[in-house]
Amino acid sequence: AALALRPDDPVYCFRPQVLKADALQFMGMFPGKTAYAVKTNGEQIVLKTLVESGVSTFDVASPGEFAAVRAVSADAEMLYMHPVKAQSDIKLALEKYGIRVISLDHEDEITKLTRVVRALDIDPGAITVFVRIQTKGHAAYELSKKFGAGPANAVELAERLNRTGYKVGLCFHVGSQIEDPDTYERALASADWVRNRLTFDIAGLDVGGGFPAEYGHDPYRKQVEMPSLGQLMSRLAGDLTEYQFDQMPLVAEPGRVIVARCLSLIVRVLLRKGKRLYINDGIWASLSDSWTGKIT
Repeated sequence: AALALRPDDPVYCFRPQVLKADALQFMGMFPGKTAYAVKTNGEQIVLKTLVESGVSTFDVASPGEFAAVRAVSADAEMLYMHPVKAQSDIKLALEKYGIRVISLDHEDEITKLTRVVRALDIDPGAITVFVRIQTKGHAAYELSKKFGAGPANAVELAERLNRTGYKVGLCFHVGSQIEDPDTYERALASADWVRNRLTFDIAGLDVGGGFPAEYGHDPYRKQVEMPSLGQLMSRLAGDLTEYQFDQMPLVAEPGRVIVARCLSLIVRVLLRKGKRLYINDGIWASLSDSWTGKIT
């Protein structure tokens, strides 16, 4: 019995009621569609609980995530929001999974998408393409150097997509676990700059993720003072109204802010050496965030 209470392997603890509560809280605060970012945690029990909570839209980035969502819901909407994709994955998304919302940030991605759309004889007007805009901000995981088109280039991409017959929206992703409450306002200003230079009305705006979860504080780093989720969402709603995005279809891609509290990890201490503890898990397994994102 004692050994059963001290397992050799790390043990995850899952609290479905906490997940449901946090999902419902976010959906109640955001004035648009909530698309859970499957990359955050795509475990079947997590996705199933989210569906039971009323989440019906998912941000997916790979064939594995397409399949994971479809395994728990036959009719959930999937948004393929990874801006860089293999042509074979685009075909799979459109043909097998019926995905009709996609994002991109480069001319070559338009070429790949259009090639597949024509081969499958799909009306471009049935597909909404979100042009991803490069943004600047402060986050535990900064993504702007990797993804996103500069504002002027985003205008060119959007115009080309519109000429080809697609519905066109704008999107951005400010990074994971933002550390600056002004981040969304700056991103919205960039999106507004792009929209004002287009010759057509956009189909919607996707504000991406970045919504911070509450974690412990690393005593060796300066603590970042962040507003509560409620305060952040109230500020975002105000910014959306100020830039006149509030009357169009809106999407958010929350991840860790929804799932962080519902899971915890129990590890076993194998050795105590002074103030240092040796445990049976680490940064190359379940605790990677503690190194790559400096999250405690």
